[in-house]
Amino acid sequence: MARLLFYLFIIFSPFTSYFAFSAWLRLPVVLLIILIIAFFLELLFKKKTHNFLSLKLYTEDIFLILFLITVWFSYFNGFGKIRSFNHLMAYHFAIILYFYFIKIFLQYIRISYRKIMQLILISTSLCCIIIFTDWILVNFFSVEIRNIFTTVDGKIANMDYFIRKYFKSVGGVAEEPGSMAVLLNIYAPISIFYLLKVKKYRAGIILFFFYALSLFFLTSSAGIFFPILGFLTAYSLNVIMTGRVNKSFFRVLSGVLVFMVLLTIIYSEYILFLIDEITRKITLDTNDVSASIRSKNWIIGLTQWMHAPILGKGPGYGVELLGKGYHSVFLTILSDLGVFAFSFFGLFMVFVLRKILRLRKDDRFVFLMVFVSVTSHFFIIGDFYHSPFWIFLFLVQKVHGESGLAKSVAS
Repeated sequence: MARLLFYLFIIFSPFTSYFAFSAWLRLPVVLLIILIIAFFLELLFKKKTHNFLSLKLYTEDIFLILFLITVWFSYFNGFGKIRSFNHLMAYHFAIILYFYFIKIFLQYIRISYRKIMQLILISTSLCCIIIFTDWILVNFFSVEIRNIFTTVDGKIANMDYFIRKYFKSVGGVAEEPGSMAVLLNIYAPISIFYLLKVKKYRAGIILFFFYALSLFFLTSSAGIFFPILGFLTAYSLNVIMTGRVNKSFFRVLSGVLVFMVLLTIIYSEYILFLIDEITRKITLDTNDVSASIRSKNWIIGLTQWMHAPILGKGPGYGVELLGKGYHSVFLTILSDLGVFAFSFFGLFMVFVLRKILRLRKDDRFVFLMVFVSVTSHFFIIGDFYHSPFWIFLFLVQKVHGESGLAKSVAS
């Protein structure tokens, strides 16, 4: 039972808006809570034992624990409202349950990282099918299915559909297109990599095609730009570290470029519009509403941090002050929690990156691509508590461990 619930949790982790009960009780949260209950009931009634102290802790885990401790200091030093306590609990829920509990559970059920990748593949396929179906129905048949599965209230979801210049863009199974793009950019590259790893090349090409189409249907500028940045960074670093150009990756890159050129020729007006939108967001053009709001809130966030640089204004202060927060994970941590928490979280990410760089060449490529994509996105979005991010992190550790490269703190 617990194993099945874990499978469902991995598959439905991107479903942060579909089937949500409230702003806090989203489907992945509900599945995780049921999984935790099932896990302890299984231990109790089957009279199984599990040594929780046997959990391997790596250097990055220590920095993450120090980060959580610092969050408490920031809370007691902060503005002290109920919102601050809610955000304190959100940090703990994401880190302790999404990350550490799943690590404990994986140690208990003993499944390989390839099985987790297989589950991620199922999830990616579901997301792409829903995005594709939703876009076709709303643009060609004026049939809106999103409002059947989600509630637009500014808390569970921010929109039904965005009216673009040429069509309506969709939000997938998340709150809005940007959030969906972040989650898809974590899951999809891993899914394509898994298919290539098991030599299902045709299926990998088909999934890449649907992944690319899904990003266009979402029309998230950052969601399109950052995975391209991640791909180029990972490819360039692999060339530098190996000292040679990998012919397989070169063929993939050539294929992607040919695909992009064909799209540009066929849909030149739309592609130029998309390039212009991406450029305006990257350069923080004041004529772009989203970019203008972000740049304004970033200035406010830095100003608030200078008022309390050590422990910040307390968890959730940015949301308390501005409603939507600072629109940046890293700035939120710095301004709300202070320089110590920011340093510990930064060191956690640095050691995760160090682990990725030590992976085998092909593994390193895909995980580095995802790492660059998601951390770049974290500069312009404020939510880091969605479970696919933490699934990616423990998957890095698991791949590293099963590759025979891992050394725990204890060892």
